[in-house]
Amino acid sequence: MIRLSKSACLIMLSFSLAARSLAVEQSAPAAIVPARFPLAPYDEALYLPIEIDNERLLFLLDTGCSLIALGKDLPVVASLERSEMPVGGASGRRKKLPIVRCPRLIVPGAALPKKLGGALLVDFDTLRKVLDRPVEGVLGMPFFVSNVVQLDFDTNEWRALPVGTKPRADWGVELEVTYSPGACPQIRVAVADSDPISFKVDTGSNSAVTLDRELFQSLVESKKIELVSQTAVQSIHGKNTRRTAHGLVLGVANHRMQELPVLEGSENRIGLEFLRRYLVTFDLAETRIFLAPNKRFREPWPVHDGSIGTWRNDGRIEIAHVARYSEVSSTGLSVGDELVRLDGENVIDWPLGRVREQLGQADRPRRLVIRRLGSEVSITLPPSR
Repeated sequence: MIRLSKSACLIMLSFSLAARSLAVEQSAPAAIVPARFPLAPYDEALYLPIEIDNERLLFLLDTGCSLIALGKDLPVVASLERSEMPVGGASGRRKKLPIVRCPRLIVPGAALPKKLGGALLVDFDTLRKVLDRPVEGVLGMPFFVSNVVQLDFDTNEWRALPVGTKPRADWGVELEVTYSPGACPQIRVAVADSDPISFKVDTGSNSAVTLDRELFQSLVESKKIELVSQTAVQSIHGKNTRRTAHGLVLGVANHRMQELPVLEGSENRIGLEFLRRYLVTFDLAETRIFLAPNKRFREPWPVHDGSIGTWRNDGRIEIAHVARYSEVSSTGLSVGDELVRLDGENVIDWPLGRVREQLGQADRPRRLVIRRLGSEVSITLPPSR
């Protein structure tokens, strides 16, 4: 089966991140009133309201995106001038991506560059099912370099402050950031008590930590992390196998974290699950990020399996993938099954983030009731370790 993940859904967007960035003319932002946006406990992404032609739309806020992306089905897109941007993928193959002249965007209470270049056109249908949100676009680094962005998971909100805001003592430790047009911000991180190396800070990734395949394999061989599962995934290069592990030791500034879950990928990244343990302040105009441990900092890290994927389809929570090489694949759980109850609790009104968090915990058995062809079936998921 193929794993449906955010990275797979934004496959076209991934091409753009490996290529040159669309031009963005940066202007000095005017003084603004700090804006506040909600962070629901089980949100798997950062969301913000965007106004286009007096219509309010929901966008993702993603440091992993160098530009702006719009849904192909947005009505405003039909009236915009189109062109194509040639890019080169990691395999050396050339591809042309559809772009339009970016319309005027308004973020209530926050700043944006006065002049924006082009915007990618992306099909968000699958992503909407995966996130269970009516996502209409992605706003990337142009927003982060125009504002001081603060993620406060203790108060369940994120804030946009004016560039030039003076740092406060409660912002925590200052980390130097490097980034260039078309790239994620990067910080230095020590892996398994080794010398620090560069990690991208990606708010568009819901994982805690992703390691490139070479580093992941070396840590497995040296027994510094423990394998949990293998999952078949679809990438821009075709089908491959992605592994998950547990037990990573990570050092960021003067903070040392242990027993982290880790995902195998193409590069080293820190995602939202990691950032949730901090008050995070992005001050990219000054090339810095601040980290202050929050109330969750000392909580044990869950053992995430990653063997099961879910999405919401016509109001139902359905199984979207079952990892081919996992123990779950032998339980009879199938793609298309409707999840009805989890450990005796009805899940129909649960946020998808809560469902995934519970299903992903691999350290104990989970009792499921699924509906298949009109009949309810009980399935017990074994622990992965």
